[in-house]
Amino acid sequence: MPFRTMSTDEMRSIVRHQIETLERWLRRLIHDAMQEHYEGMLSRLPMKKDILNKATARRQKEPSRYPRDVDALLFEDLIAIICHPQQYAHFQDALCGAFPNGESEARTYLIRIADARNPLAHANEITSHQALRVACYSTDVIDSLKAYYKRINMAQVYNAPSFIRIWDDRANIGDANGLPTNGAVRYFDFKATQLYPGDVLHLEAQPDESFPEDSYHIAWVVNNVAFPQSGTGRKFSVMIENQHVSAGGFMVSVEMISNESWHRYGNADDRITLHYSVLPPV
Repeated sequence: MPFRTMSTDEMRSIVRHQIETLERWLRRLIHDAMQEHYEGMLSRLPMKKDILNKATARRQKEPSRYPRDVDALLFEDLIAIICHPQQYAHFQDALCGAFPNGESEARTYLIRIADARNPLAHANEITSHQALRVACYSTDVIDSLKAYYKRINMAQVYNAPSFIRIWDDRANIGDANGLPTNGAVRYFDFKATQLYPGDVLHLEAQPDESFPEDSYHIAWVVNNVAFPQSGTGRKFSVMIENQHVSAGGFMVSVEMISNESWHRYGNADDRITLHYSVLPPV
């Protein structure tokens, strides 16, 4: 990548995007390991309690910014968790494509990425050499993780994209793994969250990123109303109106639809419905 010919702003934008993509993948890897080995609880990780307590405090302070515990970890925390001698075995299979020599190699190269991330976070300059390191090293890690999750997906009869989790700006988050099903539709019950006409609900879905982003599209729709709102993409916002008031609950559905000629559920590959309470106007 010819960073030497780019402006500073162009180079910073590319590097920032690459690191943010890498962070999403590493957070997914750690989250999955927590679910499998630590009962989904950050506090059970064999780490310095200072790291875990600070992450918990960040999430409590800004729950909409950090929908999961793992989202409140700093980049350096992600490295510390993945490269911890007691835990690396949980990540080795996923990272072997980038780090065939194990934990020590992983730590060395991830720290080099962090060295470029820190100046970006504080609006300081980075060199073209740092930018090139990030581009190369992070691509190697992401490709290794994509290959790992693709191996997992290929074990399924229907190898099609799906949602990993969905969250809103009201501190609700749903892990899509193991959701209860109603036919082909999976659902989250967020009825404990009470909405009123005039409120704006912001939603975001995280797809399985081992599938290329241009291999599917995401569609949202508000259900059971005469004039439903709809949208596309990972994020969706809806203004709550009088027509949404319902004792049975307010429903928003999101679908994942691949570009294939076949789909897991006939005309879609994944469907999730979110249920909320919408009360009459005050």
